[in-house]
Amino acid sequence: MEVKLMNGKKRTFIFPVIKQIEELQEKAVLKIYTKMLLEDVIKNKVELYVVVDNNKVLGYCIVDSKADKGRIEILEVFEEGKGLGSMLLDSLKEKYDVIEAEALNNVVGFYTKNGFKIKKIYWTRTDVVWSRD
Repeated sequence: MEVKLMNGKKRTFIFPVIKQIEELQEKAVLKIYTKMLLEDVIKNKVELYVVVDNNKVLGYCIVDSKADKGRIEILEVFEEGKGLGSMLLDSLKEKYDVIEAEALNNVVGFYTKNGFKIKKIYWTRTDVVWSRD
């Protein structure tokens, strides 16, 4: 398994990856939001990180990046309990000095386990942040 950075410049590779993600997201609640973000990937407005194994997408993360700071727009894995989400976060930590995310409250534990600190708690979500110390 490996994590790959995909963007609109790699058109030959990106379209099959996006098709897989759209198929996997068919029943997802955030399907419309994901589709909009994938369009932004093609336009090079955001970055797409994917975990692949034998050309099969196992998880992905879409990041809005500004210099050394990344904001996770969505992080999704399709097989839980295999460390795929942590692999994605580790790849981001290699690139960015600061990473922010807005997490649903039921996944805040995943982020804190991966070194993120709670920034602000809302009713159904929590802002979390990781920074290189």
